Amino acid sequence: MEIMSNNNREDRITLAHGSGGEESAELIRELFLPYLTNPYLEKGEDGAFIEARGDKVQTTDSFTVQPLIFSGGDIGKLVIAGLCNDLAVMGARPEFLTLTFILEEGLLYSDLHRFLSSMQKELKLNDAVVVAADTKVVPRNFGGGLYISGSALGTIIQKPYSAYNIEEDDEIIVSGPVGEHGAVVLMERNEFNMKSDLQSDCKSLWPVISKIIKQVDIVAMRDITRGGLATILNEMALQSGHEFFVQETQIPVRPEVLGFCEILGFHPYHMACEGNFIAIAKPGQAQLAVECLRSNGFPEAAQIGQVRAKLTKKRAPALLQTAANTVRSLEPLRGEMLPRIC
Repeated sequence: MEIMSNNNREDRITLAHGSGGEESAELIRELFLPYLTNPYLEKGEDGAFIEARGDKVQTTDSFTVQPLIFSGGDIGKLVIAGLCNDLAVMGARPEFLTLTFILEEGLLYSDLHRFLSSMQKELKLNDAVVVAADTKVVPRNFGGGLYISGSALGTIIQKPYSAYNIEEDDEIIVSGPVGEHGAVVLMERNEFNMKSDLQSDCKSLWPVISKIIKQVDIVAMRDITRGGLATILNEMALQSGHEFFVQETQIPVRPEVLGFCEILGFHPYHMACEGNFIAIAKPGQAQLAVECLRSNGFPEAAQIGQVRAKLTKKRAPALLQTAANTVRSLEPLRGEMLPRIC
């Protein structure tokens, strides 16, 4: 769906759009509703009546990515994929979302059209709807162009997946190359004068997760976002109370990401993803999981390690066997390396 302004000038958000008056109503009626419309929003009330059946999962998140448009996506795609992915890795089908848009004075209508169109596409992929939304406008230079926060509600399809279910000898799988989103977003900021054909991995995971959980005995999943692969593995190891052992030679990383990290002194395992996840499968199930992922749009999925014995104070939560066949601690991200990456 493409919706254009009624005149030739570049329309922008003004402070009047946040007043709650006629301009606010026009913004919602003429721009937001054509993309997000559904029976819940069309009623225009202060809340949505939802008839809920089955066990539910609730999540919430905020998105402040800079730049708002990046290779492979934009903030609109990121918001819907991010919220729905948090539900998907818990084994829940995304259903109902609420969103709050913090619009900065001067934001172009044309950009907002793009972001809402991206949202519309991702909502369709997830078969989810936005049942409530709010807009606020802040003065110029106060809001990074656009911030969006939201919450999402989904229904458990088979069983809940949790790091607390992980046991010794379970197998660790990653769905694809790590660090692409973080590298792309940093590369496209004004402070980094770098060019690359690399694209963010930003995408919705429910379409593939809904298939893999029917075929593979999965016990836990986690989408890889801020902090990267290393941080997520450490978190899951600590939650499960078991040592994670992974092999460097099995972890997929694109050469462009490696090169970018080498130039700036970053580590690819600390770089954010927005469309890849870790799955923990029961013993003997990893190969089936990899095959399922590869046949459903994740050609570089791989088993990267195994869960070991229970943690002790003398051992690190996550260990990495390097390409040189040495073993070292796989450290989580510490400090502020990648602000506004999500």
